Amino acid sequence: MNKISSFFLIITLIFTGCKKESNSENSSDGGNLTINSQMSLDAAISSGNSLDNIVGNLIVNTALQDITVADVKQITSQIKSVDGNVDINTPDGSLDLSQLTTVGGNYTIEGSDASDDNLTKVDGDILLNYDGDYDMPNLTTVGNIVLTPFDGSSARKNMVGTRRISFRRVSACTSFSLTSQSPGMISVPPITRIISCGPGIMIKSLSAPSLTSLVLSYPLPLPSLNIVAPLAESIDISSTAINGLVNIIAPSSTFNAPALATIQGDINLTCGILKVEELTTISGNASLIANKISANNITSVSGNLSIFSSVVSMTTLNTIGGNLTIKGIGTDTSAESVNIGSLTNIGGELEIDSEEISQNLESHNSGGN
Repeated sequence: MNKISSFFLIITLIFTGCKKESNSENSSDGGNLTINSQMSLDAAISSGNSLDNIVGNLIVNTALQDITVADVKQITSQIKSVDGNVDINTPDGSLDLSQLTTVGGNYTIEGSDASDDNLTKVDGDILLNYDGDYDMPNLTTVGNIVLTPFDGSSARKNMVGTRRISFRRVSACTSFSLTSQSPGMISVPPITRIISCGPGIMIKSLSAPSLTSLVLSYPLPLPSLNIVAPLAESIDISSTAINGLVNIIAPSSTFNAPALATIQGDINLTCGILKVEELTTISGNASLIANKISANNITSVSGNLSIFSSVVSMTTLNTIGGNLTIKGIGTDTSAESVNIGSLTNIGGELEIDSEEISQNLESHNSGGN
């Protein structure tokens, strides 16, 4: 009996030890799927469990172990949802998460971009830290988004930098920021050319020295707006109002704000073509520099209005609380065409230098010339 008992005890210990080792390395422990070594990968493959949904966390790390993203593909390419957190570190290449649509916790990707174009919803935060573009074409819902920008200069070979930042379908987002920067206050490296943000992302300040295209689809009023993008070709803003200072420096751009109705502060704007067709009031001073200005719904400017342009169309402008100055762009130049046919009330001085002008001066109230 003692020999038989000893035999059963040995078998039990062997079985218990194997089970403990498996739980420490792989996947099924607590509903988590962890792949960070060949042993944990083999365990995940041999488990035979459905990988459509991970009820715990998903952790994949190929940084220090004997596996690659190619080895892991057969597992991760099957995953459609993760109830917990996703934590990926794959410096050797892009992890295949092509079937993943929803994440219940945080979503962290480091080392390389993941193939995750079908991801639509992240209940927690998104934290991305890798060389290359940040582009999630189908993401709609997320907590906070935090990105680490790369400028393309590094000892590492083949660095390309953060050329594109695109979250164009995001409709719900708590905050958007770059590492070590305040939410909504964005400064991107010179390598960045394109930024496109959906209606859930609020950006109120942007510095982008080499940006060519900017789309900010946030529809609600902004507290203020500051954009410095000297090489931008197109800037599209969807906000209906700006309740503070507006400062835009983008001399080569077409600045288009089709829904902007009111500006509750001063505006200093330099662009190529200005299109603000729904703008009705500016409650402050306005300095506008553009080759062509089209603002055919504006009715009043409470402060001074200074315009330097070739073509000015403000057909409904009626009242200016301060001075009005309209000139051409550059020293001693005249505007080619000015249409301010509804203007009747000017609180300060009037100075217009234009080759052609449409203006009703019969009943205007002006202290100047």
